[in-house]
Amino acid sequence: MVLPIVLAVSATASGLGPGAWVDAGAAGVVLGGAVALSRRWTVAALCVTLAAALVQLAVRGPGDSGFPFGWPLVATALFGYLAGHRLPRARPVLLAAAGAAAVAVLGAVARQVVPRGAFGVLAGLHDGIVVALALLLMLGVPWMAGRYRRQHAELAAAGWQRAELLERQQRIAAEQARLRERARIAQDMHDSLGHELSLVALRAAALQVAPDLDERHRAAVRELRSGIADATERLRDIIGVLRPDGDPAPAAPTPEDVDVLVSRARSSGLVVELHRTGEAAEPPAAVERAVHRVVQEGLTNAAKHAPGAAVLVLLEQSAGATAVTVSNGPPSAPAPAASGGRQGLVGLRERVRLAGGTLRSGPRGSGFELAAVLPHRAAPARAAADGTDDASLPDSGEDPPPATTGAARHASGRRIRRGLRRTLVGLTLAGSTAVVAALGIVALTGLGNRLDADIYEGLRVGERRAAVERRLPPSQIVGVPVAEPPAPRGATCRYYWPSHAGDDTLYYRLCFDEHHLVAKDAVPREALSPAPAPRRPADS
Repeated sequence: MVLPIVLAVSATASGLGPGAWVDAGAAGVVLGGAVALSRRWTVAALCVTLAAALVQLAVRGPGDSGFPFGWPLVATALFGYLAGHRLPRARPVLLAAAGAAAVAVLGAVARQVVPRGAFGVLAGLHDGIVVALALLLMLGVPWMAGRYRRQHAELAAAGWQRAELLERQQRIAAEQARLRERARIAQDMHDSLGHELSLVALRAAALQVAPDLDERHRAAVRELRSGIADATERLRDIIGVLRPDGDPAPAAPTPEDVDVLVSRARSSGLVVELHRTGEAAEPPAAVERAVHRVVQEGLTNAAKHAPGAAVLVLLEQSAGATAVTVSNGPPSAPAPAASGGRQGLVGLRERVRLAGGTLRSGPRGSGFELAAVLPHRAAPARAAADGTDDASLPDSGEDPPPATTGAARHASGRRIRRGLRRTLVGLTLAGSTAVVAALGIVALTGLGNRLDADIYEGLRVGERRAAVERRLPPSQIVGVPVAEPPAPRGATCRYYWPSHAGDDTLYYRLCFDEHHLVAKDAVPREALSPAPAPRRPADS
């Protein structure tokens, strides 16, 4: 609402008279209504300013819409920016702009046909195209700026959404890895406990048939054997439910020894050494299996990510803990593209954590190191209540996320940029077509809009209009030339260039009422000076 006040102050300071105050009042009414509509109906507010711009251009013409009278164009630019920034679709604004351009062209043709006859169609088309171009410029550029800002914000929001989706996918993958690792641990329990229970049941069976056992103890042994068999079967059923679908049960009840694991890796071509230090203590079975898994994962990662690198396996044992470290140097050959799912170290970390130990992984020098410390008498760790324990944190040595996630992240951005380019190309083509059409009309009319000086001198004021029109050129000057003298009241005027460009005459003007020629003027070139003085013939 500041614009009407600025218009009124400018009109007072410039001495423009009551017309400027009328414009200021109209600006207040129109802009107030447009602002009220823009909260919920942005396109309706834009149509109001477009209608005001069309009325202003129709009343004053494209050449007389400067400040302060050009406020509808300024308002159109402002509400065009708001429409681009607020509306998700371009079609409503494009339809409003197309409708305004059509009204401008049709209105200009209707205004020119009456005074200029058949030539008024071409003149009206020219004036309408000029008005449409002005509207396209004042509306299109701010609207594109607002639309660019909106789509830039949408791109940023899409990026954050993709980041959140990727984080959720990583947490789900980590949780799945933890569940699989726990299922493998449960299977190990099944195998080891089942094996031990089977041995106990076997010993109970041997005791049951001992000849020196009395009947009362034989019945107790029989019940013990039956209970062991039931416990073994119950354990098998429970662990079978925990095993992931499609995972076969291990054939061996316990994993192979670390020495055997290293020997098999060496025989497959991996340069690996095993060093043992400390006391030759017998660790618990859970620690032994965790050590086996750490060495296995370290050798697998070295073979995958550092082909040709030397690998060192260091196993340090004491009475209270076992420490295992797998380190490798830089690769001697380029590593192939990783295709893993970032789950190897996640599952290993879960196994070590559940055994009461700690796992550390990351670059060391130019290579990579995987180290675990497993106490022999530690209480097994429990999962966090919210499921966001250390196993869900990313590791510097894990595989990168799948490439398809990055492609999906940019799909929304490509779609938005493609729509913006299509809109920009469409507006450019529409503007170029309008410019070519306007220039074509000017070129076409320029071939027959020159009036010979002798014919002009032979015209008489008061002569019948039909007789005069028979001697005139087929075309006229498109638009109203500059430095036009006041026209007779109620008359319609036509304009022609002189046939000789070197004459002192700038252009000829002939004014008619309904049936007669009422005025003719030869506007001199001196009319372009600050004090124009049109030259009239003696008989006018």
